[in-house]
Amino acid sequence: MDALIPFAQTFGDASARDDNTANILQVSLEAARQGMEATEDMKSSFGRSTYVGAALHADGDESRDQTRGIPDPGACGIVAILTGISSTFSLAT
Repeated sequence: MDALIPFAQTFGDASARDDNTANILQVSLEAARQGMEATEDMKSSFGRSTYVGAALHADGDESRDQTRGIPDPGACGIVAILTGISSTFSLAT
């Protein structure tokens, strides 16, 4: 949701201002990337990251979070899919 929500919101806003699909997808993709990057310093509490070493250690030391500084895998996946879709429209124009 961290990447998908900003993408959808920007897509809706950009669609109201522009009729070029490639442009709309490009600005929407950038919003998705920013959403993905914002997850780098979030504490994992849901999804796959919580059971690949990201959860708090028994001593409660968050600084030992192995995924600190790494974007959420789900957000990365969404950005990868949206990048493919966007590049297809960019090639067509």
